[in-house]
Amino acid sequence: MALGAGRSTADAQRAAAITGRELRAMGVNMNNAPDADVNVNPANPVIGVRSFGADPTLVSNMVSAQVNGYQQASSRQRSTSPATATPPPTATPACRFIDHDKATWEKIDAPPFRAAINSGVT
Repeated sequence: MALGAGRSTADAQRAAAITGRELRAMGVNMNNAPDADVNVNPANPVIGVRSFGADPTLVSNMVSAQVNGYQQASSRQRSTSPATATPPPTATPACRFIDHDKATWEKIDAPPFRAAINSGVT
């Protein structure tokens, strides 16, 4: 969320590249980042600060920048960020159901994931 508040895709890309290099140096070759969830519910304790924000366009731009940054670090990333209804470790995470209609889903939830795909996430 801090990167999203800064609204700098250059900073988001640079942070991902650094993180990717650090992960690679430690032998980690998979990272379930960036989080492509749009924070439509500020009271959600799980998505909360993991999301870049509540604006689908901002989240899409930041996700794309981070995918590029992770790839820059030669660390292939997978964008698999399941939304959860209960915060670990106090309970077992459960996938939340999106209660939007299809048009709302297309407008809010899908764009960041499309941005990741369009940026070459694997």
